[in-house]
Order: sequence, then C-alpha cells, then structure tokens
Amino acid sequence: MKESIILFFFVVVFQNIGFGQKTTWKSEDLLRIELETWFDLFSISSNWVNSTNDDANIQFSRNGLAGIGGAWWPVYINGVQVETEAWGTNSLHIIPFDISQLDSVVIIEKPMVYEGVFTEKGGVFLYMKDNEEGLRSEGSISFGSNSGDPGPYAYTEHISPNSERIGPFINGQISYRDNKFGIKVGGSHTTHPLTDNLLAYARLKPFKHTVTPTSQVKIIKNSGFLKLDYSGEVFNHEILAGTSEAEDFIYTEVYTSEVPVSRNFSYASIQGNGEILKDLSFSYQAGYNQQRLENYPNKDDLWVSWNQDITSLKTSINQKFQRGIAQIGLEYKFFSLKDDLSGNRLNMNNISSVYFIDYQLSKKISVFYSGKLSRNEDYDLKNHTGLNYKVSNTNTFYTEGSYSQRSPAEDNSIWYWIAKKGFGSDTLSAFDDVQLTYNPIYKDIRFGWKTKKENLLLSVSAVFSKHVNEYFADIDLNLNEKGEIFPESLDFINNYSADFFRIPIRINLNHNKTFQELRFTWSRQVSGNRKFFSMLPKHKFIYSINWKPESSLKIWARLQIQSRTSWANLESLDGKEIRLQRFGTVSTYSYDTNFNTRALLDLGFKKYLWEEKLAFSIDLRNITDQFYRKNPLSREHRFTFFLKTSFLF
Repeated sequence: MKESIILFFFVVVFQNIGFGQKTTWKSEDLLRIELETWFDLFSISSNWVNSTNDDANIQFSRNGLAGIGGAWWPVYINGVQVETEAWGTNSLHIIPFDISQLDSVVIIEKPMVYEGVFTEKGGVFLYMKDNEEGLRSEGSISFGSNSGDPGPYAYTEHISPNSERIGPFINGQISYRDNKFGIKVGGSHTTHPLTDNLLAYARLKPFKHTVTPTSQVKIIKNSGFLKLDYSGEVFNHEILAGTSEAEDFIYTEVYTSEVPVSRNFSYASIQGNGEILKDLSFSYQAGYNQQRLENYPNKDDLWVSWNQDITSLKTSINQKFQRGIAQIGLEYKFFSLKDDLSGNRLNMNNISSVYFIDYQLSKKISVFYSGKLSRNEDYDLKNHTGLNYKVSNTNTFYTEGSYSQRSPAEDNSIWYWIAKKGFGSDTLSAFDDVQLTYNPIYKDIRFGWKTKKENLLLSVSAVFSKHVNEYFADIDLNLNEKGEIFPESLDFINNYSADFFRIPIRINLNHNKTFQELRFTWSRQVSGNRKFFSMLPKHKFIYSINWKPESSLKIWARLQIQSRTSWANLESLDGKEIRLQRFGTVSTYSYDTNFNTRALLDLGFKKYLWEEKLAFSIDLRNITDQFYRKNPLSREHRFTFFLKTSFLF
C-alpha cells in the first residue's frame, strides 16, 4: 500500500494511448481471419493459451484450464461487463450472440484505462455490429468434421467411421433502422456431439440421460438477443439484452474435472453518452447479470450449483482541453450468490473510482497516468504511468510502468466465496482450511517501439512483470484402479510469486490485394516455481496471409508454431493407459502430458455471390494432419474442415 501511495502522489497523471499489449481487430480484420468458433478468436493471439474440447466450449484463464488465480480476464459487450465466470472458469461461449455478430474486438493484456475500465492485467472487449438503415436480415449455418476421430456414435449401435461431425452452428438476426432509431433481434442454436471419448466417457462422467444405445454425449445451446439504440440531439442511448440456455460442462479446479451442468445466462444493460458542454461529455451505464448453474445427473453426483446475480451502476465525465484529455468515473457493483445447500444469500459489494489524464508536453512528447481506487473488504490502489516520444511522423518510442493491488473479492473468485463467505461448506469441506490472507500484487515495466506507415505496421516491446501473492489450488491428479481420475494431493497457495520477461513482436503488411500479418512472442520465467508456468509455451509464432484475387473470391492461409509445453500437475498420468468398453467396442487410450513443438497450417476459401449477399466458405484446419491435443486429457486433433453458408439481405 505504501508503494502505491508514493506512486499516486509523485507520478504525473496521464492516460495510456494503447501501445504494446493491446490488439484491435476491426470489422475488416475479422473478415480476413474467418472465425468459426470462439476458440479461433484467441488462438490467433500470440499471448493467449486456452483449453477447449471439440471446439464447442471456450473456457479460458491464464493458462487454459483454471490456472494461477482463476479466470481474471473480464469480458465486455459494447463496453458493459458481462459476468460469464463461475466456479473459477470463464465460459465465453455462453454469451447470447454468435461470433458472426462481432463488428470489432479489442484484447488487452496489460494495465491501462480503456472504455473507462482499468484493465490491470487484461480484458476482452467485444463490439456488436451497428444497426444499418432500412430492413436487413443476416444468418449462417456451419458444420465440420475431424479426421482421426471415431465419431459421435463410436459406442452405440450406430457406429460409423465417417460420422465425425463438429456442430452445426446456426444463427440468424434481423435489424431495422429508421433515422435515429434502430432495433435488432437474433438467435443461435448449437447441437454439438462430444466425439472426444477420453472426455465424454472417462473424464466427464456422462450425462445420464444421453448414455443410451441411440444417442451420444452432446452439448446443446440456444440463445437470443435484443439490441435497441437511439441517437438524440445531445445523447445517444443503447439497450442490450440477451439470454442463453445450455446443457454443457464446466471445468473447475474444485473438482479437478469437467462436470455436466444445465445453465442459464441472462444479461441486460442500458448506457448512454453525450456532450453536455463544449468539450465536456458525460456517460452512464446500468447493467444486470444473472447466471444459473444446476447439477446435471453425473456418476459422482458432484454439486456445482451457482446462482448469482450482479447489478452494476457506472458514470463518468470526460474533459478535453488544449493539450490533452482527462476522465474520472465512479462504479458500484453488488454481488449476490445463493448457497443452495444452506439456503443463505451471500452478498458482497464493490465501489471504485477510475481516473486518467493524458497530456501533451510538446509536439514530440506526451505523458499519461491512469489509476483506480477500489473499496470492498479492503482498499486497493492501481496505478499505471508512462511516456510516449514521437521520434518521427511514423516512429514512436514509449516506456511505461504499473503497480496494482487486487482483492480476491474483486475477482468474484470461487475461492473468495469459499474462504470468506463459507460457500458450499456442507459439501466442500475439503477446502475448510483455504485462507486468502494476502492480496495479489502485480508490477510491470515495459519499453517499446512502433512504426506505422501507409501499408506497414511494426510493433516491438519488452516487458518485465512481477506477480506477488497470487492464489490458486495446487492439485495433482492420478488414476485409480477403475481408470478414474482423482486428486492425489491438494494444497491451496496464497503467496505465490514469480517474475517474467516477454518480447512480443507484430508486423502487418498491406499491399494491393494481399494482407500479411506476423505475430511472435518470446517469453521466459525469471524466478518462481516453474511447475505451473511450464503449461505456457515459451514461443508462439503466427503468420497469416489473405489474398483477394477478385472482388468475389478470397483465399487465406495461416501458420501457427508453438513451443513445447508440459502440464506439471498432471505428470502422474503421463503414459498411463485407460480402456473404454461400450456396446462391444473396446478402445485403449494413453495420457500424454508433454506436448512437443507443433506447427499447424490452415487454409480457407470464400466465394461471394449476388453482390456479396450470399457467401460459401471452406476452411481446412491442420491440413498436414499433425497430431496435437488442445488439452492433455483430450483426444488427438487431426485434419478438420468447416463448411459455411451465410446470407445478408
């Protein structure tokens, strides 16, 4: 706290303008990427590592599974936070609109103020497409197949070597705009067989109602959304609402397993902004999130109820002046989590103020400071400051640093609710000794260079970061005699510290009809226990090229190279075999917790018809048919293809 107060009073106050670890994909960029699933969005980022099963779920945090400190990447839709976290995992796929509805995406991996939010270590900002003039309809359907996959009916009487489907993913929406008023409604449906036998029959503890001779373990999700907007003379207003219902699964450290769940997620928000005086603008937000997770029948009868309501209110004022801009905002959030075992309502509230100022010292030098002061069970102070030096019209050098404290209450973490509020104490007695004695602290310093020309973007930076007092459950898994995975040891750690050094590089080249992008991240752990961060690749290389030989045809390719990783908390499983027998078919699988360096090559084609009102696309993933796994407890992922049809009228 002392360090924060000193920094607060003695640094000059300025806003981050977003160099370094801030990646923006505009609408034209998203069209080049050709996203099919939420997993695609993060796999193309050189600093993210995530776990997925059959590409149907995307549950992310620091290293793919729950990881160090849980899921601390907040998600925002049009600037309003949506709370998709439950049981220590952030389930992005539950958001009530399809990925095709994205207009732009901003992924931040450093402290900064963005959209009135102090991101601390990161944030995901999703922006929906605007309503266009007149009446328009849009939709798509896509599905895929995976080679090397026994198919969803492998253990049924309908076994077939060619029934290896992914999806389908279906969505549609209709919008209308008349001058100042716009409305859009849409919905999506996913029915997705879990063809991963290790997951569906050994790890997941199957849904009882689906394990019959004529059906298979599958994920089902239905969702719908509403978007209203009004542009007034002074203020613009927007209302967003959506709901999703799903039968899927969730990974949680508490049980060290994926658990079948039935869930409902709903949210609603209203926001607005406008200029109340010359160079003085005002904005407001009000939001409500509701998430319901209920037990689905499973062999172990694991309890995974999560009945949470979150209400938020936020307002901010922005002032422009001759040499810069300043902002101050205030936010209040109220969390209410029902413990279904005891019937008690567990409550927590948080009030915070975010502020920044960006000031131009000269034509070449600008300085910035941003900060956040929070109050829940304790006071937390976050700070970020730096300097930008414009070497020339196309070249900029920058340096910045940050110091942040974070309360576990601010994380809305499962461990906070267990340790501080007694959540699930009747069932989760193994965690009675969990203590959250310390507040995590994050520090970093970074230097960087950015070159931006008409057809070229080059960004290089060096980042040194220090993590202090991080908390997580250190759980090692093993197999019992029945071939079932169980926690061999459990230790909750509240004072983990580690230092890291990272060099991210990004190059964009846009020439004539061809767009090329290269991303590379080199990272090293300088100090601290290396067990947990062995899960992260030390190097990640992504090269993509997009070629449009004619206006109605697009061809793209992408190469991803990732260095070796090892899942240390699962090393007791390495090499062990498990036999699965269902309906007369016996298969033997072995666990592999060491992933060698892999290089995946993807290729895609898209053809437009009727003045781009209709489009057909074919996406070929891992065309060299390399063996790889997206987590150590999953099947082999081999060559995959997607077929997609979309329309816009």
